[in-house]
Amino acid sequence: MIFLELHQPIPKFRDKGLADKIRTFLLRIDAGSPFQRMNWSLTVGHYLDTAMETSNEWGRRFNELTPENIGSLLHLRGNIKKTAAAAQKQCLRKNRF
Repeated sequence: MIFLELHQPIPKFRDKGLADKIRTFLLRIDAGSPFQRMNWSLTVGHYLDTAMETSNEWGRRFNELTPENIGSLLHLRGNIKKTAAAAQKQCLRKNRF
C-alpha cells in the first residue's frame, strides 16, 4: 500500500498540502536518529479527544467563554512525541508517494 492510499481515510489529508508536508517530514528523518514533535490543543473543559471528528462535541463550548470564566474553563494541552526513525527508513524512499 502506498502512502496516499494508506492515509486516504483521513479527512482533508490532501487539502492544503498536508500530504506533501508529511511526506517531506518523513523523508528528512535520518534513520536511527531521534526526533520529536509537539502536539497542542486549546479546549473548553477537560476534553482529551480533540479530533476533528468529535469537534461537534467539544467545539461548541468555545461559545461559553467569557472574560469572567476563561481562566477556569480554557485548557491548553500539550505533549511531545519522541521517537527514533526506523532503521528500515529506506522503505519510505522505495514506496511511491
